[in-house]
Amino acid sequence: MDETLIYLNGIDGSTGEYLSEPLTVVELEELARHEVLDPSMQSEMQAKVIEKKKNLGTKYNVDPTDLAQAGWGVILARDADPQIREALSELLNWRRKQANKNKNLYREYVGAQGLNKGESKNEFLARHGAAPGPVDPSQVPYYLLLVGDPKAIPYSFQYQLDVAYAVGRIHFDTAEEYARYAHSVVEVEKGKLKLPRRAAFYAVRNPDDYSTDLSTRLLTKPLVERLQPDNAAWAFTTHTGAEATKARMLSALGGDATPAFLFTASHGMALPNDDPRQREHQGALISQDYPGPREWRKALPQDFYLAGDDLPSSARLGGLISFHFACYGAGTPDRNEFPTEKIKPSMIPTRSFLARLPQRMLAHPGGGALAAIGHIERAWSYSFSWDALKEQTAVFESAIGRMLQGSPVGAAMEYFGERAAELATDLGMAREETQAKTRSDNPQQLGFLWTANNDARSYVILGDPAVRLAFSDEANAEPERTAINMQAITLAPAQGGASEPVQSGQIAPGVAAGIADDVSAAVTNLRLALEQFANKVSAILSETVDDVTRLQVTTYVSDEMEGVVWDRTKKTFGGDVKKRAVTTMQLDGDTQVVVPRRTSDVDEELWTIHSATVTQAQAYRAEMMKAAVAAAAGLFNALKPGG
Repeated sequence: MDETLIYLNGIDGSTGEYLSEPLTVVELEELARHEVLDPSMQSEMQAKVIEKKKNLGTKYNVDPTDLAQAGWGVILARDADPQIREALSELLNWRRKQANKNKNLYREYVGAQGLNKGESKNEFLARHGAAPGPVDPSQVPYYLLLVGDPKAIPYSFQYQLDVAYAVGRIHFDTAEEYARYAHSVVEVEKGKLKLPRRAAFYAVRNPDDYSTDLSTRLLTKPLVERLQPDNAAWAFTTHTGAEATKARMLSALGGDATPAFLFTASHGMALPNDDPRQREHQGALISQDYPGPREWRKALPQDFYLAGDDLPSSARLGGLISFHFACYGAGTPDRNEFPTEKIKPSMIPTRSFLARLPQRMLAHPGGGALAAIGHIERAWSYSFSWDALKEQTAVFESAIGRMLQGSPVGAAMEYFGERAAELATDLGMAREETQAKTRSDNPQQLGFLWTANNDARSYVILGDPAVRLAFSDEANAEPERTAINMQAITLAPAQGGASEPVQSGQIAPGVAAGIADDVSAAVTNLRLALEQFANKVSAILSETVDDVTRLQVTTYVSDEMEGVVWDRTKKTFGGDVKKRAVTTMQLDGDTQVVVPRRTSDVDEELWTIHSATVTQAQAYRAEMMKAAVAAAAGLFNALKPGG
């Protein structure tokens, strides 16, 4: 291998060769010099660098690891099938309870509140009362779960939102899969699984392959060496080279060797558009069984890689969080984000999609993983190693270290966001300095900044960003995982009048007519509107409780009636008026009456009028209280699940 060249990760599964030929430093510099950077995102990246040392992504007085302070929200596309939201209801109700513990910090952005087609991150935030900068959870929560494929919710929106927020994504093909994932997360967080503190690291090192040699020597091994001293309660196992076979890796994905935390480093599988395996096997993890790019020059058999359909039905993945360093390990975009002519156009799909392996892991019938961290697009070895600095594992160490210590995965992954922000700022400055030059003074540095920046922003969380490792003390942990009881899942009938329940294995269309679909969406929107209305009503009732429990009747007299005007603001009469009697009654029956001291000033006719008014006011208050109780009951029934 020529170490002066830059090798990209990724193997073309149809040929057995590298997905892209190695690049020279000059070619890499050309890519870095001519990529168009988004000015608004560049500005926000610079702001994040300034704020990076101040409590992660939230404003100064918010603990980002506490949902009761940081908040939680879910975002669907505006036209998303309402059945998806219903299938997730178990998780949504659980998060609502956690985020609303102290104040209302739970949000559902669905229907009219959801993401509009073509809407940018800043446009979405502005529509919901937020702006770029440190996150204020009272406006938009810090933890945000995107629900939908990258066509409905583009990867670009996810990257932009992830600059300041803790973002995750899920997308499945069926309602049952959404319900499985929701149930798995809630069951684990309720303590149904107690896992030993085991962390496993698998690093493939294929023969004659410079990329996997680097990821073994300069990423995986240093990572374990630096994490172990600070995490003595964890048992670490490392499997590199000959030990990183498909069979061994599969045993760590639901088999006997499944840890609480799993890290893998390998090539990811890439396939051309005309290959029928592309949708199912793109992003699959190429194992040690692959003989390497020099010896193997034909299509890869499935014996050489681990794909989603390799997971057996007996797999037990509940409580697992995994991190896969591999090309396309999380998903594939419909554009070439590293625009070099050395990548074949036939390898760029016509539609973006998520990788099947993590999809299957999250929604497995025996209990799904909590989250899978992976890469969109190609992964670059030089994102963790460049120049004379050798290995660059601090970001990986910090993110994984936080997870091992119990931090939510979204907060832990802030380190990758901070690195992307810092690199973007450095890259912008370096490009400005070289714009007028034919070549930069240090083309290697410029090229490395560019690759590292693009690589860092492309790590994403598949799963709820608020999940955290489900570890426990070894004495209390179960030596083997048990299956999560999926029989507890019930899928609600379609909104808008459909009478049959959602069938397992498909997203029910609700009623067939298009009008009924509109009604279904309207019902969902109405529920959200009622929720917001209920919050406002609650606040108003809290402030005016004295008015509900206390009745006061005041009688005035005046010699100049024409000048008497009621002032709504001051709640009194303007003009020549005098108070002649005041009666106050509490809800428990306590009554106070005030009349003039001199009996000669008490007018019997006036007292009769005053007494009649008190009686009428009592009757009116009774009716108002009945109406309030009925309204509250109606709101409760409308807002409760299935209401």
